Amino acid sequence: MSSSPKIPVLIALGDFASGVTSWALRLREAFANHPRYEIRLMNCARTGNRIGQFDLEATTRERASELIAACGEAIVVPNFVWDLFPVCAERIAAGQPLRCVGFCRADSEEEYYAPLRWYAPLINHFAGVSPACVSVLSAQHDRARDAFHTLPTGVWVPERLTRDYSCAPLRMAYGGRMVQEQKRVLDFVPLVEGLYERGVDFRFSLMGAGRERDELEVALKAVDPEGRVHFLARRKPEAMAAFWAEQDVFVQTSAFEGTSNSMLESMAQGAVPVVTHTESGVDGIIHHGENGFLVAIGDMAAMAAAIARLAQDPARLEALGRRAHATTLPYSMESYVEKFTALLDACMTESPRSWPEGRAIVPPQPFHGIRLPAGEGNGSEKGRIAILFPSPLRGGAEDYTLTIAEGAVRAGYDVQGAFPNKVALKSLIEDYFRVGAFHNTLEICDVGAKAGQAPLYKRFTRTVRLLRRLKPRAVLFQLCGMQYGLVSLFACACLGVPTLVVFQLVRDDIRFSLARRLLHRWMRYRGQQYVAVSAANRRLLVRAFAMAEEAILIIPNGVKLARFADDPALREETRQCLSEEWGIARDATLCLTVGRLAPQKGHDVLIPAIPHIVTAHPNVHFIWAGEGPSKKALLRQLETYHCADRVTFLGLRDDIPALLQAADYFVHPARFEGQPFSLLEAMASGLPVISTTASGIREVIEDGVQGRLCPPDDIAALRETVIAALKDPAGSQAMATAAREQVNAFSEAAMIRDTLAALEIASGNIP
Repeated sequence: MSSSPKIPVLIALGDFASGVTSWALRLREAFANHPRYEIRLMNCARTGNRIGQFDLEATTRERASELIAACGEAIVVPNFVWDLFPVCAERIAAGQPLRCVGFCRADSEEEYYAPLRWYAPLINHFAGVSPACVSVLSAQHDRARDAFHTLPTGVWVPERLTRDYSCAPLRMAYGGRMVQEQKRVLDFVPLVEGLYERGVDFRFSLMGAGRERDELEVALKAVDPEGRVHFLARRKPEAMAAFWAEQDVFVQTSAFEGTSNSMLESMAQGAVPVVTHTESGVDGIIHHGENGFLVAIGDMAAMAAAIARLAQDPARLEALGRRAHATTLPYSMESYVEKFTALLDACMTESPRSWPEGRAIVPPQPFHGIRLPAGEGNGSEKGRIAILFPSPLRGGAEDYTLTIAEGAVRAGYDVQGAFPNKVALKSLIEDYFRVGAFHNTLEICDVGAKAGQAPLYKRFTRTVRLLRRLKPRAVLFQLCGMQYGLVSLFACACLGVPTLVVFQLVRDDIRFSLARRLLHRWMRYRGQQYVAVSAANRRLLVRAFAMAEEAILIIPNGVKLARFADDPALREETRQCLSEEWGIARDATLCLTVGRLAPQKGHDVLIPAIPHIVTAHPNVHFIWAGEGPSKKALLRQLETYHCADRVTFLGLRDDIPALLQAADYFVHPARFEGQPFSLLEAMASGLPVISTTASGIREVIEDGVQGRLCPPDDIAALRETVIAALKDPAGSQAMATAAREQVNAFSEAAMIRDTLAALEIASGNIP
């Protein structure tokens, strides 16, 4: 008589080292001989299976649906792969008996509570990794108490410790994702500084990956003259117990957690936890001074002091380590299997839950987590488009691609971004995922210093490989200058992929050879449509490429007008922050400049005018938002003109609307431009504008009507234009009112609409 088949439990994961991955691998091993359930791990990373420890691989929603369908009756644990819930809804509607578990793995509204609320209709039972998480879940969902399960992670706990403890040097370690938003890994820099100041003899091992790893490594080298900090390669989960057994102290600086897997793993091997006191995941586990130490989030002085005390007292170090080990006995994998089985049994006593008719299953904004594309370019409503650019920096031109990506996602496209994976673009990569698009690393940089540029042949082969893999319906190729991107454009043309080439910036001092003009003519024949952002730029393109004017589309840049609506409360709050944070007088007249600190933007033209401006108007203060290669030169120039105290560098900012509300004037001294987003944003904010006549600016502003203009690179003219604007605030405000009306013709919605329409037209133009 054959036994009944086991019920599959599908656990979705990503292909990267994390506490959740370690938990899942241990759980599968522990359930290997379970009589009722079989754990199957599903890799949902877009890169595919690279580490070979998964049972299933689903890199698209279509593939996930196929794999789930093949399981029959099953329990699905999507974890942070929120796209699996809509897949489950479709399968349940088709008659498949599926149950879903909603797992909350951290005390985070954006990462867990919000998506679990959205998909609650499909969830049979909820599980939280700490009592605090479960308390929040139960308060947010109208369910019976037995629908919520407290399931801290399960770890392998040795019955007794057979290790020694070392205080010379004290062996410290961190294991986890190297990201700032949750883990605050950059706090390790002041921690290491504090340990040096206290004379602690230590060795600090860091293991993990994440977007801040490179930045952290550079920062730690600067404060670690003796080389005590070591970055280690990723280890297999089964090797981690031996690693933790060689450590004396586990450190963690997180802003929020659930119940940290690496913390419990290290404690099980006798390491003493010295961690931040997050809202959940440590209370009831760590008792300050008894089996570890808790410090306030961000208080690295307190953390360094606690570690120093352990280094000075080997007996106490060992006593706390042995108590830490004893604390983890209730969190053993054996105990966890019993609790997890009870959760699965509870799910199976219920019927599958269906999605309510008429309720949207797709949220307005995608949730944090792993995203699954719709399929090979045709699973989404309108197919796949790829957005490429070669720039290594983030600016207005690169943000333009994000705007188009967001609009395309809303319109039903599967959007695949492809651009260099540089430190300066990390935030843009995150924003692509935030709006529901994807990022593919494409190292095709030919911008800036030669050392940072990719070899010519690699630009070509990398582009070809990417396009063959993605198979996009069309490509949007954004260029921050007409001289860039040629090799990748050639690759698009060779494959015959319809390509919309958007030239954000066109300079009048660049000339092309006959050979290059002929190459561009051939590429246009192969399905490439050129787009200029202003009539002035189109005229320059016509001259550069010797082509007909009507062959180039004009799609003006646009801004999200509602984002820059007048808000007196925001103005007051931002003025207060600028006063407190930067020491700028509350009653100062603020002249704001937004843009990269580069020669193009003309900051160096404004500096010689500042002494004359402040003589005429002593209450004026200049604030500059942006970063760039010219910063050191600009600081030296300010010292030369004795006006450094009149300019505040704000650096990169993500609160430009607030700064525009707080400022009194917008000063834009650019030498050359396309059609600057920052200028349009200032106009939308009702801020009086002082600018140059560079490139397409005169198509947006008429001198004396919507703002005041002067010739580029003319110090005297810029000086007098600023002084005139400051002298006549009423007239300047009247121009600002006219500018606010004028900018209605440059909306983000129109830009997205016209760009997507041009992509549709281009996609039918392959000969």
